[in-house]
Amino acid sequence: MASTTLGNTTAFGVKTSSVQMNVRLASELKAQGDAVFEMLGLTASQAVRMFYEFAASCKGNPDRLIEAVKVEDPAAEAERQERIRQKMEAVERGARLYEEGLKSLGLQGSSPNNPYNYLPYKELRDLAYLEKYEEECL
Repeated sequence: MASTTLGNTTAFGVKTSSVQMNVRLASELKAQGDAVFEMLGLTASQAVRMFYEFAASCKGNPDRLIEAVKVEDPAAEAERQERIRQKMEAVERGARLYEEGLKSLGLQGSSPNNPYNYLPYKELRDLAYLEKYEEECL
């Protein structure tokens, strides 16, 4: 795929640059795609632009893009599932190490029902100060 940067244009008062892309496709694939775009009332350029906008919106969650385009490559899907399995295993291993560290320090492990688990640091600190104040002053 080749691309060429074009001159600056103005969209809503904001300077932007645009790029022209040349893509090679099998003629049958292009015809099939154009037929679908026509049914949707889109040009090929609009469809490509929409796909790029969607891809950009998935930057934090690339699996969302993969799910949307349904890559039907069994080897790639198996590899993706293996990466997910390894990440989940690492998270579980980290949680076990954290719990073991708490126990070795004589601290209570975290419980899913513990309301303090999800409080921000500032709120936890304020609660600790309040608890200490109540112990010493009341």
